[in-house]
Amino acid sequence: MPRNLLSEHQTTVDELMPLRLLNYILEILRTHAETHGRPLPPVLPLVLHQGPDRWTVSPCFEDLFALPAPLAEALMPYLPKFRHALLDLSQFDPQRDEVNAQMRVVLHLMKMAREKRLVEFFAWLFDQAMLPDELLRKSLLYALHAEPILDLEEIARTLENNPKLKEEIMSTAAALIAKGKAEGKAEGKTWGLVMGKLTFLQEMMHLPVSSDQDLEGLEVTELERRFRELQRQYAEQFKRQ
Repeated sequence: MPRNLLSEHQTTVDELMPLRLLNYILEILRTHAETHGRPLPPVLPLVLHQGPDRWTVSPCFEDLFALPAPLAEALMPYLPKFRHALLDLSQFDPQRDEVNAQMRVVLHLMKMAREKRLVEFFAWLFDQAMLPDELLRKSLLYALHAEPILDLEEIARTLENNPKLKEEIMSTAAALIAKGKAEGKAEGKTWGLVMGKLTFLQEMMHLPVSSDQDLEGLEVTELERRFRELQRQYAEQFKRQ
């Protein structure tokens, strides 16, 4: 039986989140019923909260009702009832919460990106056990996606005792910047960073990744237009998952 994970990313607390999720769930189930009939697939709702403050709203749909106790006891068996899973990054502690090493890096990166503390993130990364090169590269590209003016040289200076990580950061940054300059663009650094963000998002969406030849003739404005369009598709994709 197919399963659906309904993921919703939030940077603010939404008091009606269970109601929003119910609308998405019903749309998924209605589409499945029209296309495939029964049985319906389970839809598992997850809210990923990246806001600065704690998530304060109940994850239970039935808590949206304010019924006095006697009436609630009589009506609740006939009302929709479900709860969504919640990952509140405002409360995530990479030193305390028990997750595997790679997930710890991903969750901490997302939290620090939201708080604009990415230099601290890479200093923290220095203390972690050996991680796959691909995860390091994607962490860097995600950081550039979240904060395009990120000072990579400042990050590198904090990693003097970790030559491998420092080399990974500087070689990725240099490749992006040099690529833009090699194309003869005055805005070489900006071009390289936007190109990196675009190809990273393509990877995240499991799309064919544009080659250098595909992008070399494009101006920054066109790259940014493509990136914004892909961002829109990415947001739509999350709502359908």
